[in-house]
Amino acid sequence: MGWWVLSKYYAESDKTPVYATALLLHPEKRRKYVDRHWEKDWREPAIAAARQYWAKYKDRPVASTPATKLDGGQRELSTYERLKQSMSVLDGADDEDDFERFVNATPKHMTKTSLEWWCREEQRLEYPRLYQMAIEVLSVPAMSDDPERVSSCTKRTISWDRTRLSAEAIEKLECLGNWVQNDLIRKFYVAVGDEIIDIC
Repeated sequence: MGWWVLSKYYAESDKTPVYATALLLHPEKRRKYVDRHWEKDWREPAIAAARQYWAKYKDRPVASTPATKLDGGQRELSTYERLKQSMSVLDGADDEDDFERFVNATPKHMTKTSLEWWCREEQRLEYPRLYQMAIEVLSVPAMSDDPERVSSCTKRTISWDRTRLSAEAIEKLECLGNWVQNDLIRKFYVAVGDEIIDIC
């Protein structure tokens, strides 16, 4: 009975490439983990599905970084700096596929979650397109109970007095409420006339 349930679960996870993709995008795991711990006949279909998912992101335009930080401020790159950047051969991002380069690299020890690792600026610069996919894949919660709970709490926000609120306003209210509840907002100040009041 137990093996039947597990095989049914694995059959369901094979229907979507997101699980395998998330595993391959984990800096401590990558392809080495799949090669070492997965059955031989599971490996290639999972990696092929992840590659197929990657195809949606592979040709997306990369957000350029026209400004550079200097002493905490931002300044535009000079013509020379833009020319130098366009002629640079150091990054190699144009020649190599981000996905293949990352997945086949040696796994690295981490102290953060994989999503936190991908959110760092260095990852965006080194893997510009893969960064977009990693953020979207790894930010999906493993279970849907928390988003469903947040969604069901909106019925308290949308009382009969507030039925004219736009979807955008409701989304902002729910985000703020969730951030306050999870202690993500430490201090909240409101300016009343010339006076600033601490309300949290």
